Amino acid sequence: MLILDWLIFVTIQPSFIVIPGTEGMAGYKDYWFHFQVSFLGWVQWVSILVGGLVLASLSMIRLGRTMNIQGENLEVRPLDTRRGL
Repeated sequence: MLILDWLIFVTIQPSFIVIPGTEGMAGYKDYWFHFQVSFLGWVQWVSILVGGLVLASLSMIRLGRTMNIQGENLEVRPLDTRRGL
């Protein structure tokens, strides 16, 4: 994200990103500011990462259980034509 921020907001700087009336201000070319701001929310990033890992592990556990259950219950039985009589 930091690389994209530096590339788009600081280096390329499309016209739709610049707020009207602030064209040419020094803050748009301040790499250090963008570096500092990108790490302000590190707690949120860590919590998103941990939550994603927990959900992924739970889904893998569930997937493993369903695969084992289906494999254990798979039986081939001969067709009984007398049932239903």
